[in-house]
Amino acid sequence: MKSRFWILGMAGALWLLGAAPVQAKRQDPRVEEYLDQVKARREEEKRQERKARRQDQNRRLRPYLTLEEMDAELDRIAAGHPGLVSVEEIGKSREGRPLKVVRFSTGSQGKAEMLYLGNIHAQELAGGMVCLAIIRHLAEGRGKDCYVDYLLEKADLYVAPVQNPDRMASAARKQARYGLTGFIRKNADQVDLNRNFPYPPEAPERLKASAGSHRKCSTSFRGPEPLSEPETRDLIAFIDRHHFAAVHSFHTSGGMIMFPPGTFPEPTPDDELFRQMAQGYQDLQFDPYRVHPEIDLYPTIGALDDYLYHHYGILATTVELGKRSQLLHRLTIFWMYNVYELDREIANNLLPALSLAEWATKVHENPELLKWQPPAERWVGEPELGPSGAPAEKAARSSEGLGSGTGTCPVRDR
Repeated sequence: MKSRFWILGMAGALWLLGAAPVQAKRQDPRVEEYLDQVKARREEEKRQERKARRQDQNRRLRPYLTLEEMDAELDRIAAGHPGLVSVEEIGKSREGRPLKVVRFSTGSQGKAEMLYLGNIHAQELAGGMVCLAIIRHLAEGRGKDCYVDYLLEKADLYVAPVQNPDRMASAARKQARYGLTGFIRKNADQVDLNRNFPYPPEAPERLKASAGSHRKCSTSFRGPEPLSEPETRDLIAFIDRHHFAAVHSFHTSGGMIMFPPGTFPEPTPDDELFRQMAQGYQDLQFDPYRVHPEIDLYPTIGALDDYLYHHYGILATTVELGKRSQLLHRLTIFWMYNVYELDREIANNLLPALSLAEWATKVHENPELLKWQPPAERWVGEPELGPSGAPAEKAARSSEGLGSGTGTCPVRDR
């Protein structure tokens, strides 16, 4: 009984203590003034951000750029770094828009060459933006970032952010104006550009039409013949003028690091080398993507990576940016193909993508690492091969001294 009264007494005392008024300690007036200023400044910044957004005619497109904004940014960067950066027009699109490649070179000869590609499918703007991030990082890092200096000392790097400018411009314009694009993948001729490259003769008979259709109404229409489109034809002509050891493409979406084969399931002779490259890419990501051959996603007819490896022995890889969980919460087609948190996706892929240039250098300096051999079988639409295994027209150019200035390619012409 006594213990019960003791417990009740203690509880009552604690209640009285809690209910008693406590004199609040006043904060230093200077601290109060400072915190009020911080709060006011943050509120003003938010007001200015909302105002700027309302005045931005392309606000529904952000954080992405229109084609005009992209071109202006490339020209601005080149003008600001004249000894390092240049913008080359390698051809014209179906509607006459320039096909631009940004070149990073310190001027020395005989180095490895690496090419980055983006936005071959019209509405996949994320790939072009990652390419732009690479361009900015290389330009701004020269002389400040030892890793950038190392890469530029070892290799000439080329970046083509937009390979499908006609329909990219259309997708960006529609998203900016209406917040809706519909499904815009192909070029102005309604050709899927990543199905418009040479392919194995037996592929159409062995694979479903969805791998690369001959019907124009299909989303994967491969065109009337390989390289029928100026965008693909000019890209291959540009690659043919160079000695790229590696080519890396950015697509969306799914969070995947991929490599040939993409047509048939038989591994390439360089499957182990491809896997090492992809694994190295994954190891540098804070949100790792899956690693697998391209055919594991679905078979393709006339895709770029298979052709580059088959024809030239180029180590061609592709990344599908953005995991599905990052995309499906925005139920419009544009945002299903383009991550909204773009800065995060760039951070997850910038350093891994740059690391591929190290592989290009390694293979350039050690050609015995590559097990590829000149193909015995010609693919549909493939240019004729010369006696060395290089394209006949390239061999002719090299003999006339009109190549890229780096001499005979130790990888492709071995």
